[in-house]
Order: sequence, then structure tokens, then C-alpha cells
Amino acid sequence: MNPQVSILHQVVRNGIAKGVGHLSVDSVNTLSPVISLEGKEVLNFSSCSYLGLEHHENLVEGTVEAVHKYGTQYSSSRTFSRVALYDELEETLGRVFGGHVVATPTTTLGHQAALPSLVGVQDVILLDHHVHSSVQMAAKLVQASGTTVRLLPHNDLDKLDAMLEAHGSKGEKVWYLVDGIYSMYGNGAPIQALMERLDRFHHFHLYVDDAHGMSWMGNRGQGYILSQVELHERMVLATSLNKAFSAAGGAIVTARRDWHERILHTGGPLLFSGPIQPPMMGAAIASAKLHLSGYLAPLQHQLRQNIDQVRSGLTARGLPVACDAPTPIFFVPCGLPEVAYDVLKDMRSSGFCASAGVFPAVSMKRGGVRFTVTARHSDSDIQCFLDALSEHHPRVMERHGMDRQTLDRLFSSYAKQKTPELPKKEAECTGLNLRIVSSCSALDREAWDRMFGKEDVDSFEGLRMQESVFAAEAIQCPDDWVYRYVHVTDQDGRSVLGTYLTCALTKADMLSEKHVSERMEALRSQSDGVGFQKLVMVGSLLSEGKVFVDRDHPDAQKALVLLLSEAERFQSQLDAEGVMLRGFADAPVSEKDMLDRGWVSVSLPDTHQVSRMDWTTPEGFLDGLRSRYRYSVRREILPYVDCFEVRTSGDLDEAEKEHLFGLYQQVKSRALEINTFELPKTWFMAMMDSADWDVIRLYLKDGGNGGMPVAVMFSHRNGAVYSAKFVGLDYGFIGSHNVYKQALYQCVLRARELGCSEVKLGLTATIEKKKLGASVIPQRGFVKMDDHFTIDQMRWAS
Repeated sequence: MNPQVSILHQVVRNGIAKGVGHLSVDSVNTLSPVISLEGKEVLNFSSCSYLGLEHHENLVEGTVEAVHKYGTQYSSSRTFSRVALYDELEETLGRVFGGHVVATPTTTLGHQAALPSLVGVQDVILLDHHVHSSVQMAAKLVQASGTTVRLLPHNDLDKLDAMLEAHGSKGEKVWYLVDGIYSMYGNGAPIQALMERLDRFHHFHLYVDDAHGMSWMGNRGQGYILSQVELHERMVLATSLNKAFSAAGGAIVTARRDWHERILHTGGPLLFSGPIQPPMMGAAIASAKLHLSGYLAPLQHQLRQNIDQVRSGLTARGLPVACDAPTPIFFVPCGLPEVAYDVLKDMRSSGFCASAGVFPAVSMKRGGVRFTVTARHSDSDIQCFLDALSEHHPRVMERHGMDRQTLDRLFSSYAKQKTPELPKKEAECTGLNLRIVSSCSALDREAWDRMFGKEDVDSFEGLRMQESVFAAEAIQCPDDWVYRYVHVTDQDGRSVLGTYLTCALTKADMLSEKHVSERMEALRSQSDGVGFQKLVMVGSLLSEGKVFVDRDHPDAQKALVLLLSEAERFQSQLDAEGVMLRGFADAPVSEKDMLDRGWVSVSLPDTHQVSRMDWTTPEGFLDGLRSRYRYSVRREILPYVDCFEVRTSGDLDEAEKEHLFGLYQQVKSRALEINTFELPKTWFMAMMDSADWDVIRLYLKDGGNGGMPVAVMFSHRNGAVYSAKFVGLDYGFIGSHNVYKQALYQCVLRARELGCSEVKLGLTATIEKKKLGASVIPQRGFVKMDDHFTIDQMRWAS
């Protein structure tokens, strides 16, 4: 006998002998999660029917109707003929998933149809160590044809990156095979990070088995994965029509029609095996229609509440858990299989049924009690189950000489696995589509620019330039920014809300009064790391932040709630101290409602804008100013105009670029009104090389300053909007030549020269900007902080 088979045979036989395997279910209660197991009624905490749809009258009636019409079976390969139910099922599932669907007799046979059809001999398959056995079986079929197959440690993105770097140069594709929700420990695949790699590595292909994520996530029940990301063209999703879907069969979903046809026409089990039989196809169609009807929302909400109750209950009772994840699957570590078996037997004696997670499904010493929670469990069911578990688990551990420290050591690597928190319950009940991506390359450019096309660094091109300098997967230094794009559309594809978030390392006194920042900088000079915090914000440190909201849309308020939930989830993922929301000028936001949700309203620095640009000469500009401002310009700016040669064109050599960056550094070292980290030189080099940016340089006509500029203004041009973004000054000429005021004045003149109708002059220096006709636009934001240490530290420093 094959050694692996021999070991498996021993383990299963031992489980049967211990009374925890091959158990007979005599009956199932249709109204509660009670089953009769080996002649005894128990509460079932081992079911994967997470929503309890199997007793729904629509599924029962669909089954009966299909039997009456087609009989108990239709025995033929679908290659020759199929019942019409197949077409209806695949079309309906296509609307659930938003892709092309092949319905398969089982998920296992679906893997065996899809992978050999899509993976070439020259390609490389990478298996996550914990990917489901059925996926690994299909990979063995492909390996037998000569394809290279390698095993990667669980959720190890560094090892994945190394393999992606090592392969692809010869045209081979790299297929990474993962589960959406892993069936043993219940944690999820790092889907956002994997989507980023799909955008970055064009030879990277992703195959996801989302069987345990199906139905209980997504406004159409499209599953854990597709509720977070859209189906990528180089991604295949496999899922189950059993489990929460409550029928039978599997589904293979692709964004590409040619892949769909290849699987359908060449997948071995689809050619040589029987179909989904009519009764269960009738049930599957009924379930798919329920998914599209909105019926699942309250069941999903109930399941979410039950998941939260189990998580908090485990913590309150001090019970160990392999992975604390917001999913219906829980794994309480026990160690060796025999220990887990004894806990399960004691639990059954108390009236509860759970399942064993033991070798070879997990490592020999990493066995435990695997249990699931469903929408059908009541609060009382859950509390009683956890009470029994907290009674039996420690006692059995002690009996077997297993201590908590040993368990924690055995499962330490799994405890570090982080599955993102699920969006708040509102996200599932809105009827809106929430799309979250981590790179602007994954955005619909036209849709984005309809919302932000008039902006500077927030337009699609501006974001692409931002990401080229700052985008990172993790925050190691102030120049590492993690991006998250949020786009909410309605069922007709109409944009309801859009914005982007960044997480970056910031100074806690960023928006404090100048004297506070001076004190904090003095403390930082004495000790590294004082008063720094990771902060999630709308927009980035290059922008003033903006949230697009269609105020006239009936679901605008619901879309805002989705944004709040996503911002907090992003914060949790990056372990940031807080979130700052801003750019709500066009949004229907109530300070009272925000406060009820824990968001505190704060004043942000005013911004400034010149909107009167209907003049044609400098004299016309002056005539339009208030008399006192006209006087200031004539006294403080005009006397120095002839001292300067102003240049906006011409190539800049490296020495001059370095000098201009140095001028910015002079300003940055003194500008504590908004106390941020110095921006990197690479950002300024990118601006100076971009056709979208104006670099206004002021040179002294007398050749002073060694012929180098004494001031520079980096401004963005976007159609009729001209935005002054960054200034650089030689402070040796501030008093003698008023170079800052001159730079602002030349910026306004340059905008008029280009035919712009609006000039944005940015933040701070209100008095000087009002003198040039700028309107002052107050700004407010909302802040929610998890940790107040840095704020309190700053308060004491001030």
C-alpha cells in the first residue's frame, strides 16, 4: 500500500475506533441546528451550511419541480446533451459572480476540469501549503503532464515574490493556488496583496477555491473573495454549490470567455463524467435566484453577529484559538489527535457536536477541535456550547499533560495570520457595489477622472505619478505610503462615491500650533521616534483630500457608511493609530451623526483659491483687488518685479534641479504650521520631468546668487485649473526682495497666461494670499483615534 494511504488509513480507523468518525445522523431538525447523532440529540456545530438554506421552501420546491420534469437523473455526458436547467443555472450564476460560469458536478471535479485545461506544460504551479486537498489532487494531474509544481509556506508573500521574480522571463505563467477561506483554521487568503501582484506581474495567475466563503459574503452572496475585489482577467474562482449555497455541484468562474470555453470543451470530468443531476440543479437555480433577490442580507447579518459572539466568547473564556478571523470557522488547539478526540467525546456527552481537525488535514501536533457557527444558531446555543468547551478543554489538556504554553508555541505562526475584518453590516444591505483596489492601475480610468479629472495629484495621471514614488506594501519609513481606492456604484454602474485613502507615517503634531511643533521637534532632536504615528487619511500628504459624492443619489448616505467602514478596516489592516477623513465639502455629512459613530469633528487648515481671472493685464488684475490689497501689492510686490527674470520653460540640468530641491528644503525646515516629513528628492525630480507640472523659477537679473534661482513654485496644470503645490525659497532674499510674495504673484500671472480660470493657492499664509484676491475656504474633517498616547505626549510637550 502507498505509505501515505497507509498512514491515512491508520488515522481514520483510529478516529472511528475513538467514536468521533463515520458517525450516523438519524434525523435533522428543520427548524433548529439540532441533529440526532448515533441515537442522541445534539446541537450541531460542525455544519458548513452557514446560512441554513437547505430547508428553504424555494429550494425544496425547485428540487421537486425538477424531479417531476426530468426524473431523478439524466444520465449523459453534457458534451452530448444536457438538460435545459444547465443553461438557466449558469446564466443565473453568471449574474451572481459577474463572470462566465461552468457548473460542475462537484468542486473537486471542477478543479480537475479547470487546471489541466488552463495550465501549460511550461508553466509553474505554486501551491499554498494549506490549499484544499481537492486543489492539490488536481495539481498532481497537471504535474503528471510535466508542469513544475512547488509548495509555498502558508500565506508567505515573500516566498511568492521570490518565485514571481525567478519565473516568467521565458514566457511561462505562474499559477498560485489558494483558498479564499482556509477550511481548517478559518483564516483568509491575503487577497488585496495578491491583487496588487496581479497588477504588477503580468505572468502571475491566481486560482482561488472560495468554497467556504460562498453565499455568506457579498450583496449577491458572491463570496468572500468577490465581495472584496472584482474578478481579474488572470484569475479563476472555484466555489461550491453545497455548503452555504445549499444545493450540489461546483462552479468555475472566469472573466475570460476563451478560458470558459476551454474548460467546458476540454475539462476531463465534463467530458467523461455525469452531470449535476436534475433534482439538485433545481435546488441550485432556486438558491441562485435567492442570492440575487436580496433575501440573504438578514441571514448574513445574523451570521456576522454570531461570528462576533463566538470570537468575543472565546476571548472572555480564555480559550485558545488558532487564528482569530472574522469567519464562521473556528479551531481550538489541542495538540495530538487523541487529545482532540477526547475533547470531542466529552462535548458530545454534553449535547454538542463539533468536528476533529487532525492529521493529515493539519500537522500531527497541531490538531484541535474545529467547529463552525451558522445563522441558525441562537445566542443561547452559542453561549452553552462555549461554556461546555471551556469546561472540557482545560480538563482534557491537563489529563494529557498538555499545557497552554506548549499550545501557544505550536500555533504561534498561525496566531500571526491576519484576516482583514469584514465591512460593517451596512455594507451587505445597501444594494450598492463596493470596489476596493490597491493601485490606480486597477481603476476604471474614465470613471475615476469623471470624479477627479479636474484635480491635480488626485487625477488618474497624478495618482500614477504618486504611486511611482511612494507606493509600498508596508510602511518602513516616511516615504512608504500604502494606497487604498474606494469606488461605490449602484446597480446601474453609476458612481455614487469615490475617493482614495493612504496610510503613512506622520508626525502627531502635523496640524498643531507652531509652538507645539517647535517643542516636539526639540524633543525629537533628543530622542528618535517621539510623536510619530501611522495615520490613515483621505487623499495623501500631497493633496488636500476629496471625497466625490453624488448628493442627488438616494443611496449617497449609505455609500458614506461604506467608506467609513472601509477606512476603519484599512486602519486595522495596517495597524494604524487613527483615521482622518476630509474633503467632505460636497457630501451630506452631519457632525452629530459622525459623532454618534465615534468620529470627532476637527478644524483643518484653510485653503485658498483665486476665482476672478477675467482680466488680461497686470493692471486689470490690480483693478479687481480691494483697495487695501491693491495698496499692499503696489508696496510689497510691484517694486521688485523688475529685479527678476521669470522662467517656466527650458531644460533643467542636474545641478539646477538639485538647487531647486534645496530651495524647497529651506522652506520645509522652517514650515511648522503643517509639520510633515520632508518629501523625497525623487518626487521633485518626477515633477520637474513631467509635462503636467510648471516649474516657475525666479532669477535675479543682476546675476546674483551665482545665477541660480532664488525662488521656485512647483505648480500643476490641469485644463482650466492651475494649482500651486510646493514652493522653494532662498531665505537670504526674503527681506530684501520679498521672494515669497513675488513667487505667489508670478504664479497668478502664469495661470492667466495659460488661460486658466481658477488658481488654487493651497494652505497656510492666508494674509499673503488674500492680498492677491484669494478667497479663504474653511475646511473641516473627522478624526477617530484608537491610541491617544502620541496626542497626550504632545499635550504634555506643549
